Amino acid sequence: MESLSKHSTANNSLLKIITAVLFVALPFVGFYLGVYYQKNLQPEETSSQELPAVKPANPNNGVVCTQDAKQCPDGNYVSRIPPACEFAPCPGETTTSISVVPTSTVSKDHKTGWLIATDNNNGIRISFPPNWEVGGWFEFPLIGIGDVYTNEYGEKIIGENGYITVEIDDSNYQDSSLAHWFNNKYIKYGNIENDGYAFVNETTVGGTPAVLAKVESELPYESQSSYFVQHNNKIFRIRVMKNNKIGQPLIDQILSTFKFTDQKKSAYCEPKFKVEQGPELTASEAYAQNCYEQATKVGCEKVDIYRASTNNFGNPDGIYDCQWIE
Repeated sequence: MESLSKHSTANNSLLKIITAVLFVALPFVGFYLGVYYQKNLQPEETSSQELPAVKPANPNNGVVCTQDAKQCPDGNYVSRIPPACEFAPCPGETTTSISVVPTSTVSKDHKTGWLIATDNNNGIRISFPPNWEVGGWFEFPLIGIGDVYTNEYGEKIIGENGYITVEIDDSNYQDSSLAHWFNNKYIKYGNIENDGYAFVNETTVGGTPAVLAKVESELPYESQSSYFVQHNNKIFRIRVMKNNKIGQPLIDQILSTFKFTDQKKSAYCEPKFKVEQGPELTASEAYAQNCYEQATKVGCEKVDIYRASTNNFGNPDGIYDCQWIE
């Protein structure tokens, strides 16, 4: 009996020890099981620093408008708005501008290696370098071409050489002259600064009479010009945006190719030498443009800016480069 009593006492002591251990351990076990449960059943949050930075898309193709303002007749002010960077309309103001879905087609000029954008509905065409792109920017112009590159976010951005668009500004032209029409529509209140135009004069685009209007810009790297030409009772606006410091010679070459397709030309100027073609504008292609720009026989037969022996543009050799074809 004494041995049984000792055995029972030992069992009771062991039971008390086990109970005490469980009493202490169970809360910790429950805590860790709860943490494990939450970690495996709930989605793990990711730090915002671990996510790649995403740049929001720019619907205006990187165009930043100048911050100048125009005063309206009622005393209110309006600013320039993208994508075309024109002044917002004054209260109650109407416009004759027309937005048209692009209808242009693109072909290659095998003489120069350049591309040709043509709008058959309105009979207009313009040539541009092969490294430029065609796009339907700025309220659906008839033709839109530009120096475009794709940035790291996949957005198409206008490069330093800028862009050129052609659109209809007035579809019912009935004025006495282009200059008079421009004055009535854009030079309001007798002060050209009210519409932002810093310089206006008469010129030509591809041999067609035009009014050139340049817009003041507070940005030293940006210049916007508009050429207004009239054909078949319509006013076409050729809009040019480019870097102030570069791009003008190329822009001038492109503008010189602007033509109305129903204008018949019985004679033309072409290069004497074979014109090379490549992905970039070569010296011979650049020289050939100077031939195609000539509208008279006298001007055509005086071009001497290309040395054929070295394919060097801008180095006269005393041999005329172009010939007049009738």
